[in-house]
Amino acid sequence: MMPPQYPIHHRNKGLLPILILLSYFMVVWDEALSQTPVQKGPDKPLSNELLIVRVSDLSQEAQKRRLTEFEHVVESVKSEPRNEKTLISCVRLALYVGRFEDAVLIATHGIDLCPKSAALHSYRGVANSELGNLESATVDLEKSLQLDARFQNGFTWYRLAVVQSNRDNSKAAFASIGEALKCQRDSDRLAFYSQLLVEDGQIDTAIKCAKEAVELDPKHLYSRLVLGFSFGCVGDTKRSDEEFQNALKIKNDELTQKAVVAARNNAVRYFRAVRLSKPDSYR
Repeated sequence: MMPPQYPIHHRNKGLLPILILLSYFMVVWDEALSQTPVQKGPDKPLSNELLIVRVSDLSQEAQKRRLTEFEHVVESVKSEPRNEKTLISCVRLALYVGRFEDAVLIATHGIDLCPKSAALHSYRGVANSELGNLESATVDLEKSLQLDARFQNGFTWYRLAVVQSNRDNSKAAFASIGEALKCQRDSDRLAFYSQLLVEDGQIDTAIKCAKEAVELDPKHLYSRLVLGFSFGCVGDTKRSDEEFQNALKIKNDELTQKAVVAARNNAVRYFRAVRLSKPDSYR
């Protein structure tokens, strides 16, 4: 299992970036923030005792969510609190339960002990990106790539692409997601790549990429939303509505319903704007 895959998008440059991530995942993010207690770290490095207390608290949260992968993490940290693999498990646990402040704190503790750990740098970068600390995230993710460019089959490249996109560096984001896709083509990366293509105005290519993502995982919600939005951007309302309905079949809750409404409306606005500026393209 990997940490939560859907990246949070923090930017807003106009019509195009008001897409799936701004209409959907920012809603998810706001709701998560309202439910997740913020754990501020101490000024001093973590002692073994404080580390155990924090991990025990995180483990209880994981048990509520039935994250069985982390059942024995407390025992591990009690017996080997300075072990790199143990500390990596602790950071991943914090990421899974959405305690990003704790993830940064524990990862920093781990990096002090294991400065050449690509995993700890990568996961601290992820946590900082989720907190909106994009500069710190960039430093960590780039350091992780220096240590191991193929960590988790290009996971770090993927998350660096997200951060670069959020920092309005689309050229770098395209390069990084390209490296990630060389390592592994999965629905998460393909859907994010599709989003970048839409933002760049490459709608036809975005549709092809989103279709590939859906073929790999027909129940991938993010891919269905991006594909529905992309079809809407070229005025194909029939297939756009089909994909939005497929998304609702995957998860028909209030957040997904809001995402579909927002994505559909923004796609219509985009199509109308392009049709007005390039009428010959739609005759």
